[in-house]
Amino acid sequence: MILKMTINKRIKGQEGEKIACDYLEKNGYEIIETNYHYSKFQLDVVSIIGFNNPKIEHLENVGLE
Repeated sequence: MILKMTINKRIKGQEGEKIACDYLEKNGYEIIETNYHYSKFQLDVVSIIGFNNPKIEHLENVGLE
């Protein structure tokens, strides 16, 4: 009985994480990692939004005819 409850809880948790990831992606977030472990801690979802890698482009003869 306890094992069955544990499995059901785990499945519900996984379904909830999937719903959260879908929501975040639909709202412009990028999912970087799921179930990230550090030391004794765990992050279920790691995401970012609006990350840009600015680049400078050098253009020669701009505006010259």
